[in-house]
Amino acid sequence: MNQLLLDILAFGAVLSGILVITAKNPVISVLFLISVFINVAGYLVLLGVAYLGLAYLIIYVGAIAILFLFVIMMLNLRLVELIDTGQEYTQNLPLGAIIAALFFFELLSILPLSLFEQSGFFLSSG
Repeated sequence: MNQLLLDILAFGAVLSGILVITAKNPVISVLFLISVFINVAGYLVLLGVAYLGLAYLIIYVGAIAILFLFVIMMLNLRLVELIDTGQEYTQNLPLGAIIAALFFFELLSILPLSLFEQSGFFLSSG
């Protein structure tokens, strides 16, 4: 049961982290960031590090995330301005995909071949 809860909290933290990046409204993004902090704090509490989990909640949710939320609300950002700025950066997505593919290829090229042989990716015929 404990392992299932750990898996759910880890999945929730990763999903909320993805939603922080993909949210168009910055206020909603900060709310997803608070969700990430709560999921990680719950994960730490279930691992048995309750003090660290509660300190994480107090410091990150109680101070930093609320500060982000207040600053975003004080700046009074318009959603139209954010979308216009975002469209300028999406022109670089093909270049970013090429660079990411090169980094992935480099990562695979520096891994030793014996790592793949031991895990059963390559089957020997003789």
